[in-house]
Amino acid sequence: SDVYKRQTQEIGEAAYSYLQEGTLDEDDSDRLYIHTGPPPAVRAVADRNSEGNLLAQFCRTAAHEFRLGLGACAILVPTEKVGKNITGQLNYLGIEAQFMTSKDLDLNSTGVKVLPLKAAKGLEFPIVAIAGFLEGAYPTIPKGTAPEAATEILNRERRTLYVAMTRAMRALLVLVPAKKPSPLLQTFDPHLWNLGNS
Repeated sequence: SDVYKRQTQEIGEAAYSYLQEGTLDEDDSDRLYIHTGPPPAVRAVADRNSEGNLLAQFCRTAAHEFRLGLGACAILVPTEKVGKNITGQLNYLGIEAQFMTSKDLDLNSTGVKVLPLKAAKGLEFPIVAIAGFLEGAYPTIPKGTAPEAATEILNRERRTLYVAMTRAMRALLVLVPAKKPSPLLQTFDPHLWNLGNS
């Protein structure tokens, strides 16, 4: 059985359940984790302002809680445009942040790292937020796409989000649009994710 050294059991299991669309097989329980921590959180956001404020608060609080600098935080986003907007917002809110792609990755920078989802593969960060889904459909499925092809695109993006979730070693927050979230941003098992309804 695999030993997962990186992430906490809570993040690992929640991400795995997300990947399986909430269905876990009985024989899936042989994953061993060394660390435990708080369950990852999902929050609905109505607009860019509340998204920016939540991200700033999450990075500040988590960095403080784990006694780490803001450089331990990464925010993973679907597009470069959204990433640059979020970076600007965080800087405006007094949180040092930098947008980077895989080409100009600087893991030693002291601020929050804002990265495209696709650039996160192979990296890990103590604190991760996944955000930036307020701008239109995610993923974009061209009109006239055959149902099988559309399903294929959704499955691929689900895997991308799963990879993004599993970049988090200690704390994970996923921000989803309050209105009409993508089908990919709906299947969160309330036993494994903190959905903030309490």
